[in-house]
Amino acid sequence: MKKSWILTLFCIAICSISTFAQSEIQIENGSLAGIPAFGIVVNIEKPASLQDSSIAPASLRQEIIQKIRPTSAQILSNQQVLDSYEAPYLYLHVNIMDAGNGTYPFAVDVRFYQPTKLILKNDLTQVAATWHTGFVGIVSYDMLHIIPESAVDLLDTFVDEYQKVN
Repeated sequence: MKKSWILTLFCIAICSISTFAQSEIQIENGSLAGIPAFGIVVNIEKPASLQDSSIAPASLRQEIIQKIRPTSAQILSNQQVLDSYEAPYLYLHVNIMDAGNGTYPFAVDVRFYQPTKLILKNDLTQVAATWHTGFVGIVSYDMLHIIPESAVDLLDTFVDEYQKVN
């Protein structure tokens, strides 16, 4: 009897955890609703020895703009984002390391930042990430072009979720 009771509690706990995770995804997607304009910020960390020109912030930013253009969103300039504390922005961070054996492990992180109110801090406004996705991978030197391609392809998830709520 005691074992079945424990098993029942365990099953209830597991079900509630998966329900919470699903709810979190819906909350993240909902945070994109009603945002007519946002900026795009690209940050790339890579070894100084890696001189591949396709892995450059300016070229990645242009590819991201092309990917987002079919949506109704207006893209703010870098200066508009820098000048306004309240301008939402899509942040792409790519981190590439040299493993020393001709391979390059990398991580791509995409976050959407926007102003949020912290009700427990007297309605203090703070910029926070309200949506995110990302992945990690590893490529050889001759396949470095996969890193920027993968980063831009990851934006399909953002575009799909943005269009669903706008």
